[in-house]
Amino acid sequence: MNDLIYKQLSKKILMQKDKNYQYVFLCIGTEKVVGDLYGPLVGQKLYENFLKKQKSNVVVYGKIGENVVYSNIKSKIEKINSIHNNPYIIAIDSAISEEKNIGKIIVSSKKIKIGEAIRKKRI
Repeated sequence: MNDLIYKQLSKKILMQKDKNYQYVFLCIGTEKVVGDLYGPLVGQKLYENFLKKQKSNVVVYGKIGENVVYSNIKSKIEKINSIHNNPYIIAIDSAISEEKNIGKIIVSSKKIKIGEAIRKKRI
């Protein structure tokens, strides 16, 4: 994805923002595993291209070097719920999936199943 896409995503969310929500991007993954890099990469790009330049009701958790992963996601969610007013959480994660979905971006309101690909169940 190029930088223009991240800028457009940021602007669209902020233009449609509801003042009653704190929008929280929860970008899941780690740069230590190539197949799990998507979440922190998107988080880093959102932060660099728009969010660090503007004061808004949008926050990013999970950037390069500040990973949100299976072992710390529960504490991150607890932190989000304790310090952010009425958070609207937008989770971004790469997923091991069927071959037909490789390279696609899927938007869903369904619950994320963290660790399912490695046969762990937490959330």
